[in-house]
Formats: sequence, C-alpha cells, structure tokens
Amino acid sequence: MIFFNSGIQLNIVPILCVFGGLVGVVLSVAAGLIMNQLILDDALAVFTPKKLFYIFVAFGFAVVASILSGLYPAWKAASEQLIDGLRSKFSSYQ
Repeated sequence: MIFFNSGIQLNIVPILCVFGGLVGVVLSVAAGLIMNQLILDDALAVFTPKKLFYIFVAFGFAVVASILSGLYPAWKAASEQLIDGLRSKFSSYQ
C-alpha cells in the first residue's frame, strides 16, 4: 500500500495492474494458439518452453506500465487541494 501526504490510499492500482496483465497474457496466448491452428494446423508448433520468457516479459511490462500510469494521476491529485481541483474541473462549464 502506498500513502501520499493527503492520506489517499492506493491499493487498487496493483490489483488492476496484475489483473490487466493476466488478461492480456491469456488473450494473446489464446490468439496465438488459434492462429497457429488455423495457419499451421498445429496449435503448439511455435510454442516452446524457451518462449515462455517473452510471456513473462510482456506481463512484467504490462504491470510496470500500469503502475506508472496509475500512480502519476493519483500523485498529482493528492498533491493539490481539493477545492482547487474542483474549481479547475468545473471552471470550464461556466
């Protein structure tokens, strides 16, 4: 858990990162298996244990990118006063 000065607790960011990474890995592996089956008539033709490394790299990249993209807006929101954020949000409606 990460806490900022204003007390905002960011415990949802890691959960979304891992979930999004897992969904991405599962969908990409499934798409690869389907394409291999349709094109090569063998779903496991190019999937070898050596190539599992790329799946872990893709998952790691997804988690790091999600954490960075989730922490910056939260840090920015936590560093400003609430009334200033609301004023800038609703000033465009006038």
